[in-house]
Amino acid sequence: MGKTFCAVITLGFLLAACTPTTTVGIPASSTPGAASATAPRASTQPYTQTPISPSTQTSSPSPMETPAPIPEISFNLTRFAQLGGSIKGISIAGDVAYVGMGPRLAEIDISQPEQPILMRQSEALPGLVTQVLQISEDTLLINAGKFLLVMNASPRAELRPLAQLALEGAITAMAWDEESRILYAGQSIYQRQSAYTGLIAAAKLSPENQFTVLNSVTMPEWPMSIALGSQGLYAGAEGELGGLYYVPVSGTGEMSIPNQVIASTPEEPLQPLSLRVIGERLYLCYRDIRAYDVTNPEEPAKIWTVSSGGDVVAGFSFVGDKAYYFGWTILSEYVQDVASLPQPILGDAVGETVSVTAIHNGNFLVAYNDLEIYADSGTSPLQLLGTYQAPIIHAIDATANDQAVYVVDNGLGASNSPVTLRAFSLADLTPLGQVKTELASWYRYVGIALEGDRIYLAEEQALWVYDIRAPQPVLLGKVDIGQGAITAIAAMLRGGQRLLVAAQQAEDDLSVLTLVDLSDWQNPIKLGDPVILDQGDSQQIIWEGTHLSVRLDGSYHSKFDTIYTLDFDGQSLELRESLMLEDYIHHLAASEGSLAVTGTRSFLSEDYLSMLEPGPLRELSQTTYPDHGVGLALIGDLAWIVVGGDYGAAQLRVYEVSDPVHPQQVEVMDIAQSENFTVPIIETSAYVVLANGSGGIELLEYNQ
Repeated sequence: MGKTFCAVITLGFLLAACTPTTTVGIPASSTPGAASATAPRASTQPYTQTPISPSTQTSSPSPMETPAPIPEISFNLTRFAQLGGSIKGISIAGDVAYVGMGPRLAEIDISQPEQPILMRQSEALPGLVTQVLQISEDTLLINAGKFLLVMNASPRAELRPLAQLALEGAITAMAWDEESRILYAGQSIYQRQSAYTGLIAAAKLSPENQFTVLNSVTMPEWPMSIALGSQGLYAGAEGELGGLYYVPVSGTGEMSIPNQVIASTPEEPLQPLSLRVIGERLYLCYRDIRAYDVTNPEEPAKIWTVSSGGDVVAGFSFVGDKAYYFGWTILSEYVQDVASLPQPILGDAVGETVSVTAIHNGNFLVAYNDLEIYADSGTSPLQLLGTYQAPIIHAIDATANDQAVYVVDNGLGASNSPVTLRAFSLADLTPLGQVKTELASWYRYVGIALEGDRIYLAEEQALWVYDIRAPQPVLLGKVDIGQGAITAIAAMLRGGQRLLVAAQQAEDDLSVLTLVDLSDWQNPIKLGDPVILDQGDSQQIIWEGTHLSVRLDGSYHSKFDTIYTLDFDGQSLELRESLMLEDYIHHLAASEGSLAVTGTRSFLSEDYLSMLEPGPLRELSQTTYPDHGVGLALIGDLAWIVVGGDYGAAQLRVYEVSDPVHPQQVEVMDIAQSENFTVPIIETSAYVVLANGSGGIELLEYNQ
């Protein structure tokens, strides 16, 4: 039987969680037991919940079975605080730079380029802000994930939304036609993990700042960039069917079917990251900067190419016969440079197009993860004058106690960017202290673990211990726990023992769990015998009292991922049982004896939450959701899931799972897209903390 559940919303930009669900009960004897074989999956449609049946592809109640009525659940979720985030997108107005900063619009004074100053910022909006366009002295158009917002930028008023419009997918590109007051918004539409199609919508803005969607066209890939031409618009697309597309547009904003005018091939890949039309010439960038004659818009004719030395070019700005550009090398190191053009660029662009670069008083500005201001001294490289960075740039991980949250920040995200451990007070998120870590590269980062007044940070070949008794974390030193690449850690303070479990890679790619007493961190003591698991990488360890749960990724060795449960008797670990799952398992969560995983059905490409019975270890139900899951936590009887991977819009979804066979969705909150593979969800006694990558840190309150 079906039922609709509606959560009570107390935050202005949340969406009501009114999602139809279907619950189907099955006898306990028909569910698969623990172990090394996986039963056939139940066939379901998206947004449904279906328990697992080993004998059929679908399951339904028996004629004699009448499911009990499901009570409605009262649940309130609010955003208590948010801090930081990556800077993306820029628009200049006088001596002010408007930029996206995590889920906010920020206003930065750039009158003194050596010292940019944050003047004010908006409230946290319902998505990551990456697109910024100024359309009048006091009005900006921005995105916030899948939402299109009109922002009041008057210096005499609060920097706040005047109107918003929810589109179908995450907004990835924007262009504004001032004459017709039409905004063209490119969007990514989720299909399955790492696979997106595209959509371009035309929305007319009234003098009263209200949007009306006129029409939309689909694209085989999502648009990375959009620019207006004299007779239509151009879109740069990502993926196998990427390249450059032309979309004819009528005077009333009616768009025709997009036509690929420059293909992307294995021999000559093209993913235009930025576009601009000036007169009858189209300028684009990818691995160089190119100019095309678009007198015939259906047949662009290349005029010239300016090399970037093989670097990817993500954005550019023209000044006369110079192109200032930003991008990255093959080693993912950022590049800011200037190139001479075959001829000066004259005239203004057709319409307004979003960008991550700008020119102000002859200086070159880049808004990508932070805001950087460069001067051209006539020699290479450009001279860095000043920067502005958010308190947290990119939160890739975190841990917390009831006094503070400790954030692993990989900064600008380049391969050579330092990793910083930052401490913030709960609940006002005031900075307490920070320390640059010893990690050689954030690419090798493994995990963080907290016990008592210590924090452990692990990378593949090293483990460091930090003292957090003072507000400023202090590095104590490096711990030697033996050979083998570390893939996961967990820690616990038990009596007088400081214990740590590390998953390491052994010979034949077997995963091995090692238990170590680090009471004297300079003299580690190994306890018991190592526990040898299967081939693969143990990517998560959850330690609760006398029980441990482990998630092993076996995708490189078999078609199975595996969940293990272990017992801890105070001196050693003992493997209890395991469950192989013939799907891609992304996350594991445990709480008070309950277990849950998120995964993707390999044959349907559907993402789901699966509740597990811990003993005997078996699946109880699968609940699908409409995007890729990137975070999972069990907090009491609630399962918290962050969905929205790669290029999608992100949401936090909360399910009540006291009956694990029939999870009930009780809340949906739109949040910033993390631009990360994982969003850690951390529980404290009063708050839920999201380490939300490019969205910074989110602090949430709830009651039920």
